Amino acid sequence: MNPADIICMIGTSVLFVVEVYGQQSQSPADISKVIDKETKPAGSEGRLNCTVTGVDQAGGSVMWSKLGRTQVDTVLISRGQQIVKKNPLGPKGLKKYDVFVTHISATKQIYSLAIRRIISEDSGKYECKIYLPGLDAEKLPVARGDLVVQLPPNMMKTDITPSVQAVEGSNAKLTCDATGVPKPRISWSRSNGKAMPDGQQTVYGTEILLTNVSSIHGGVYRCKADNNVRPPATMDITLQIRTKPVARAFRGSYGQARDKNLEVELACLISGDPQPDLFWYKIKNKETMAMSPISDDNKHEVNKIGIYPGHNRGQSDQWLTLRILQLQSGDYGTYMCLGKNKFGNGSAFIVLYLTPTCQGPLCQFQSRYLGGGTTLSVSVTLLLFALGWAHIMLAKT
Repeated sequence: MNPADIICMIGTSVLFVVEVYGQQSQSPADISKVIDKETKPAGSEGRLNCTVTGVDQAGGSVMWSKLGRTQVDTVLISRGQQIVKKNPLGPKGLKKYDVFVTHISATKQIYSLAIRRIISEDSGKYECKIYLPGLDAEKLPVARGDLVVQLPPNMMKTDITPSVQAVEGSNAKLTCDATGVPKPRISWSRSNGKAMPDGQQTVYGTEILLTNVSSIHGGVYRCKADNNVRPPATMDITLQIRTKPVARAFRGSYGQARDKNLEVELACLISGDPQPDLFWYKIKNKETMAMSPISDDNKHEVNKIGIYPGHNRGQSDQWLTLRILQLQSGDYGTYMCLGKNKFGNGSAFIVLYLTPTCQGPLCQFQSRYLGGGTTLSVSVTLLLFALGWAHIMLAKT
């Protein structure tokens, strides 16, 4: 009988038969255990363990390779304990790759491939192969295992719009996504700690759809991506609700006596986004709504007292005042404060009516100390200034 190699495959075992000095002797060489998946965060060290038996007795060697999409792309890393791939030094003089051999018994060893400072490109499938002289490549014992490199979330900023505008009454969609291994989970909350429009503190998903938006929907929404690999990633997206102006009179009516020494100051609070242009008008005819504009002159002073952040929205509130000097008969009647922007108009009406005597807490001071020669103003300016600061504090809460 001519000498021959007889190969018997049982599971992952290979029975390797070689000819020695004209006689046949059997030498077992196999991979006796599957290679467990290794999952580690980027920057750390990953290890893949290949348990083999009978390698030395069969005159074989253990080789580690990183598999590519094709055989051409597959890269040989080691043969035995020798690293054949480029193996740069890192901090503390540690090389990128090492192979450690742990002897379990006279015939059994564990070949551990250590990969340090792992990056995304190190992820993939690795192959442990026992090379046996004289055996066809496709019949060599092989086992494969995966290295998964965990990556912290990274926002896909090119796909995210940091500022979204929506017209009041329309729908708004906010989008946020991130890369990472494993795939991050996306959550949404409001940066001011208040509940989301649906009443929940947190909602999940790469998109949130807000329907029939109004000023209460405006503000900063915080997108958070988390996959339990630190640190999580966050990004703020501002939703601006574009609204037509809304005007509110500080008081609906003012009463004052006719006296050239008296003044009166009217005030409106006007909001809108974009910030509206502000105007005062005197109503000439209520039925036809004929009116005349009012501007700064010897008779009137028009001022913006201040611009303050609007509550829970991206718009601003503006105090608009009108001071009417030296009250005369023609000054009494209805006044209108008006705000205009490209989405519409908003107005409020204030009535100034005649009283037989001076009105207000300063009238007694006028009659007692000023006589008839000094002008006295019934002004709300200082009060508006105080209200403005209160407005700011409320907006921060």
